[in-house]
Amino acid sequence: MTNTKAPRQCDKCGKGMFDGYIKNYEYYCSNKCLFSDGYTKEQWKKDYTDDGENYWTTWYSEGE
Repeated sequence: MTNTKAPRQCDKCGKGMFDGYIKNYEYYCSNKCLFSDGYTKEQWKKDYTDDGENYWTTWYSEGE
């Protein structure tokens, strides 16, 4: 088994990430972390559509 270091870390819970959300230059590993503190799925849809800074991505190649 290979011990691969995660290329990113969730800004909410600290978990290592190989994929996840970027919102306002912060990293979120899951829906639970992204949609906390009153942030909603409706707001994400608006932010994702209207602002190229908010998106979901993967970093698998960076952690290999």
